[in-house]
Amino acid sequence: MRLLRALFWGLFASAVLITLALLIFAVQLAGTQDLEGVLPALHLSLQPYLPVTLTFREFIVLLAGVCAFIVPTLILGGGAIIVTLLIQLLMTKQQRGALTAAGRHQIREVSQEYGAQYELLRGIGQEFLKQLDKDVLIQKILQTAVEITSLPGARSVAGFWLFNLESETLDFAGGISCDSSRFSQTQFQPTEQPFARVLASQQPWLIESWQKEVAWIKPNPEEFSGAGSGLMVIPLIVEGSTLGVITVICPQAVLQRYETQRTLYEVIWAEMSLALAVAVQGAAAILDRLTGVHNRTYFMKRLAQELDRATRYHYPLTLLMIDVDNFKQVNDTLGHQQGDALLKIIAKFLKKGLRSSDLAARYGGDEFVVMLPETGMKDDDVNNSGAMVVAERLRRLVDDEFQGLQKPLNVTISIGVSVKRYPQDRDMDVRDLIRIADEQLYRAKTTGKNRVSILSPEKPAVA
Repeated sequence: MRLLRALFWGLFASAVLITLALLIFAVQLAGTQDLEGVLPALHLSLQPYLPVTLTFREFIVLLAGVCAFIVPTLILGGGAIIVTLLIQLLMTKQQRGALTAAGRHQIREVSQEYGAQYELLRGIGQEFLKQLDKDVLIQKILQTAVEITSLPGARSVAGFWLFNLESETLDFAGGISCDSSRFSQTQFQPTEQPFARVLASQQPWLIESWQKEVAWIKPNPEEFSGAGSGLMVIPLIVEGSTLGVITVICPQAVLQRYETQRTLYEVIWAEMSLALAVAVQGAAAILDRLTGVHNRTYFMKRLAQELDRATRYHYPLTLLMIDVDNFKQVNDTLGHQQGDALLKIIAKFLKKGLRSSDLAARYGGDEFVVMLPETGMKDDDVNNSGAMVVAERLRRLVDDEFQGLQKPLNVTISIGVSVKRYPQDRDMDVRDLIRIADEQLYRAKTTGKNRVSILSPEKPAVA
């Protein structure tokens, strides 16, 4: 392309110089003689510079031949260059179009991959948290670890080591494609490798040549024939405490791609850790004893996880802050037992109006919170957005249940809504989400109660 441009500008410059030279000669001669004498004068002025002596007729023939050669050459050369430039332009345009199409295809593939990862994570989280039986949960954790680290024709081998609080040791608690005979011992001190390293760093340890470093796992030459095997040692940690460790013998190719999918793996390990904490501690660790919905501590952990996931995979997330209107009058007039019974009924209706992927919790006193994954709002129609539809459904369920009852039992609820959108709210954290929901709840309470308030992109909308 650069050569063509240089050739074009060279021909153009040559044509300009020749034209200027002829004009200069013509002007000089025209200024002193009649136009009819221009060619003879030109013949006489150029004769000393010619290698041979030419008659006037021969000079005219030579001049005509030169013009007949130069002019068509310039025209054809310029035309060829213009045609070539047009062809190059069209080819460049086609290449850009192909690159744009390839880019769009890649974007679609990435979006589909992100969507599949998000669905995988959501399914894993829901499946884990349904199971409170520790032994069954450990098997589910092992199955998941094997599924995400296996390759076609090369199935991983996973073992689970549960931290024993009484003996302060790591005890073998089960395996997939292996049992206790695969290991030289089934109980280890936290100071023994490879557990000592992951307990100190609280980070997974990936070992490509594990046979040289981990003597207590018996090698199996039949595994991953020709592909080589690596070892993952993954600590399951909640609030700085290690609850267990997963050891996964897998193809080395899985270790090599680990960095590119580190975020996905880390979220899965976090889901496993939280589920294991719930199973070890029991339902009391996650449920509010009075109402049966989740407690605040558990809700905040799940909210932080879901917020990180929404940010990573570009999904919206909605938080509802709910307060029972005039609840103090119920306690003061009818007593705390009646007030507790009222909270149980309201909690029941909250659970009734939500999807299985949503999460409700008692925030404290007569306040509840609800998390709505993959639910947002429309900038052009806030009142008909998913966040407002769910909030309105909950408000109506409670209002219909207690409508017509005598005071103070004709209670209602007020709801404040905050939404994390993408990309507008990509930097919104848990504190921002709660603060906005709390501000909108206060607005709903001070503008009449029994209503929903949401902060729209332009101004608050109240239903």
